[in-house]
Amino acid sequence: MKSKSRPESGGYAKSISGLGVTPRQVSSMTSASRDPPPPGELFGYDLGNAIPGLEGMPLLREFVVQREAAKPLRGVTALLIEHQLGNQGPQVDALIRLGLDPKKIYWLDIPYTSSRIFRQTMRDRHGIPERNFWVTD
Repeated sequence: MKSKSRPESGGYAKSISGLGVTPRQVSSMTSASRDPPPPGELFGYDLGNAIPGLEGMPLLREFVVQREAAKPLRGVTALLIEHQLGNQGPQVDALIRLGLDPKKIYWLDIPYTSSRIFRQTMRDRHGIPERNFWVTD
């Protein structure tokens, strides 16, 4: 009876090849004595402190293009309780293009992902008032 714990003839290597990592990298990530590879090496990109806009997310952009003329979020007030990470930039772009007034966006941060850089970028890019960001001390 064959063991089913690992695929045969390189199947394991093939199964992770789409992730852009080698079995050796995976092995090193599970070792307590080694640090994982940097995000750019593991995922094929590294945003660093960059906060992309809607142009970086074609599926979301297409969703918005199909609906923005109707401005379905006009008059809505939004309370966002989310991580302040770069991937939230396109989301905010989409919300505003769908009619949400930046002055009606309120953001409660999550302490371990609170980001001064993110908040400043959203204020500069969209005019979300500083007082609308509720920051954990």
